Amino acid sequence: SNFRVAQSFVAGANATLEAVNLDLSLNPPSAGLSVALHADAAGVPANSALATLSGSPGQARFEAQTSPALATGTTYWIVASATAPLVEWDATSSGSETGEAGWSLGDSHRENGFGFGWSLTSDSMQMSLEIAAVPEPAALTGAAGSALLGWAAWQRQRQRRRRQRAVGVTVAKS
Repeated sequence: SNFRVAQSFVAGANATLEAVNLDLSLNPPSAGLSVALHADAAGVPANSALATLSGSPGQARFEAQTSPALATGTTYWIVASATAPLVEWDATSSGSETGEAGWSLGDSHRENGFGFGWSLTSDSMQMSLEIAAVPEPAALTGAAGSALLGWAAWQRQRQRRRRQRAVGVTVAKS
């Protein structure tokens, strides 16, 4: 069993998760680390991950392997899991947030020490999310020929947005 730290967030729009930026370290540094997106299960992370993210400890970007879909108003969890006895993830007691309207981080985080259940803590873990907006269904309607051309243009635009647009949902450091 691993030591796990989790921070919740609420999606402010339909989007796909592209990456999460975290500032975390392990003690000892050689310990194994995984980061994943989880659904909410009554105020704690669900047991199964929706998607895994790849990256390394430090001030790092963890990229989603599958660009999972996020639904407006839904709570999700970013879970860092390590074989180390200590995962140090920058935290804040400030409620000050910056970023896109509607997106928010939970006011506290959860820890699970080697399978003993999730415990509530009083501060939020620092992170920012990189997302890609999902177009409204009405934007995808039209005649078959124009829909195909529109789809190709949408794919190019979507790829550009993924590369260029980082929507920050950050809890500011105190």
